[in-house]
Amino acid sequence: MQVEVLRQPDALRQQRETIPEPETPKWRQQVTAARAVQIKRQGCLNTDLQANQLSTYCRLSAEHHKFLVTAIERFNLSHRAYHRLLRLARTIADIEGTESIQRGHLAEALGYRALDRLLNHLKSL
Repeated sequence: MQVEVLRQPDALRQQRETIPEPETPKWRQQVTAARAVQIKRQGCLNTDLQANQLSTYCRLSAEHHKFLVTAIERFNLSHRAYHRLLRLARTIADIEGTESIQRGHLAEALGYRALDRLLNHLKSL
C-alpha cells in the first residue's frame, strides 16, 4: 500500500520551533486499537484472513458489493485484488472504529490500489 503525501512548502519555511508535533502517537494508538479489535474478532490480523473467511469478517451490503464489483470490472482487477481490497477496507473501517465496511472505506482502499497501479505503470516506462 502506498499513500500520497501532499507537499507543504510553507512548513519547510517555518522555524523548527513552530512546526507542530507529528501525530505519530495518535496514529500508533489507532493502529494498536485496530489490531486488538481484529485479534478479538477473528483471532488474526486482517492481512492473515483466508479467502474463505472474507465473507464472514468483511461482509458487504448488496449496494457496497455492487460498488466494489463495478470498480473491479472497470479497473480490470483480479479476484486476488478483490480480496486484498476487502482486507484493506476492513482495516480502514477498524481504524475508524466502524463495525461494518462502508462505501467510503472501499473507495479509500481503491484509491490506494489506483495509486499503486499508476506507480507500477510509471516504473515500466
